[in-house]
Amino acid sequence: MQPSPTQFIDSFLSSRPINKASRRTYWYCLRHWYIYCQRQGLSITDIVPVDLQSYMELQQSKNLSDLSLYNTATILKMHYRYLHDAGMIETNPVLNLKVKKRSYSSFRKRPLSATQAAQLLQQPQAVKLYGKRDKALLSLLIFNGIRLIEAHRLNIEDIQEAGEVLRIQRKGHSTKDDLIKLNPNTTEAIHDYLLHRGCLADNQPLFMAHDPANKQKRLHTTGMSILIKNYLRRIGVDNKMITAHSLRHTAAHLLLLNGASQQDIQTYLGHSSFAITAHYLKYMEAERVLNLNLAQKLQNIITSKNNHPICYINTQQEEISPFAASFEVNGQHHAEPKKHPQKRPKQGSQRDTQVGGKNSKGMKL
Repeated sequence: MQPSPTQFIDSFLSSRPINKASRRTYWYCLRHWYIYCQRQGLSITDIVPVDLQSYMELQQSKNLSDLSLYNTATILKMHYRYLHDAGMIETNPVLNLKVKKRSYSSFRKRPLSATQAAQLLQQPQAVKLYGKRDKALLSLLIFNGIRLIEAHRLNIEDIQEAGEVLRIQRKGHSTKDDLIKLNPNTTEAIHDYLLHRGCLADNQPLFMAHDPANKQKRLHTTGMSILIKNYLRRIGVDNKMITAHSLRHTAAHLLLLNGASQQDIQTYLGHSSFAITAHYLKYMEAERVLNLNLAQKLQNIITSKNNHPICYINTQQEEISPFAASFEVNGQHHAEPKKHPQKRPKQGSQRDTQVGGKNSKGMKL
């Protein structure tokens, strides 16, 4: 009896040590793939590379981002590799599936300047409860460079050592196994927010939604992104390349500019590989070259009078080209003949020294 798509998916997911959010992403991707197979009348045990390639071309025609296409192809490759190794299918149809490389330049976020970061921190009005929450959240994201999902997972019990240290669960980790040190401003902002919130329990979220529709619920990453984007617009920053994630880039960018080592930045941001941290360095190098304004320097070199290759300066300090000198004879325009200076004989030359019509050896010339 042929297994069902649900059996294929469940068997694959049970073999992967992934968290709940990743499991949901995998299920969503594979479910859409098997719905496509059903509509196309494809046998799920007899998939060939052409079928997968057609599906990827269909996804690409939907104008999905490079990241979405990359994730879809990667999940399908892992899925069919597992099915083949488990003996559930005879051949692996994804061996030659081409996966478009993930383009970091298409979604890399730009950092804020130090001035813009300072202006952003001043935007929340710490009068109402949500203003105190936003001030604490912005301070944590800018000064500690954590991700939105890491801030979303925080509970009150994660505050340690009198509010100076936070225990966080990094992206891709299953436990809260990392500690970050808070600065006094962030500690004070979090304390002020919790003091006015009241009725606290250790298992409550650190950042909660305070709107009537989601009251007393954990503030979602989408809500964080929206409120940060609104604060960015207040300071005149309305650019799709500058979002809530830009605060993380801002922290790394400003530290690198002020002498922090690359290894320190990798640990600070919680990157598992230095290759990820290197993307911040690429942006800094591109920004450095941009600020050099090499095009303007090249223009100055080319248009400089003293550096022109075919001009010289005469005694009247006029620019004259050696090809431009001319004169008129009988109304006709003629080029001025070039004057060649006479060569002076070398001293001591036997051939050029004449004595009475003879050279120094007595031979007639």
